This record gives sequence, structure tokens and C-alpha cells, in this order.
Amino acid sequence: MASNNATEQTATSGSSIAIACEFEDDYKYAGDDHGLYAGEDPRSDFAHFLDLAEKRQDLLPKLWNKESRSACEAMGANRSNDNWANLSCAVEKHDLQEHYKDNAMPLRLRLLAEKVYGERVQGGL
Repeated sequence: MASNNATEQTATSGSSIAIACEFEDDYKYAGDDHGLYAGEDPRSDFAHFLDLAEKRQDLLPKLWNKESRSACEAMGANRSNDNWANLSCAVEKHDLQEHYKDNAMPLRLRLLAEKVYGERVQGGL
């Protein structure tokens, strides 16, 4: 079983990658260019995503707190080239499959976004 720290790290990076997938889906399939696709700072959309995630029961690790959220936001804002969770970079289906070595990862992240938003997300990433 994963440690709480490992679970929290997965939630932290997974959250920013899930919203990046949502940006990609909205742009590609709905023609909605917001966040990085509109040249905007994606952090406000990400903050909204985290607000919603925190309201969903049993979605985030039990030990999730203000410090966890701050770490998650900092990870998303970190623009270094080696940061996979960088919100300023687009992410595509093949990137996810290659990075995670899991062909189902795009679907898993879409399902996470659907749980956060409480509705079906656009597209076919």
C-alpha cells in the first residue's frame, strides 16, 4: 500500500496534470481556449479546480490540508523543464501514455477531472 506521502505526491502532480488535460480537451474538442491556450496564467483555473476538488468527498488524500494545497499550487507554477506537472505546458495523450507507461492514464485523468467538475469533460484525450 502506498504511503500517505506517496499518495499526497500523486494527488499533487495528478491534479495539475488533470487540469492540463482539461485545458487540452476544451481547446481541441470544444474550441474553448482558456488558460495557457488563451495566453492566460492557468493558475486561476487551477485554483478553481482545487476548490472544487476539496469540496468532493473522498477525492483527495485524508491528510490533504492547506500545506498540501500550497505544495500542489507551487508544483503547478514551477516552470522548470524537468517539472512534469508544469501548468504552463500543454499535455497530450501520447505524452501521458509515455510518461506513465500506462495507456489508460489519459482516461484516468479525465475521470478525475469529471469527479472534480461533477460533469463530463469535453473531448477524447
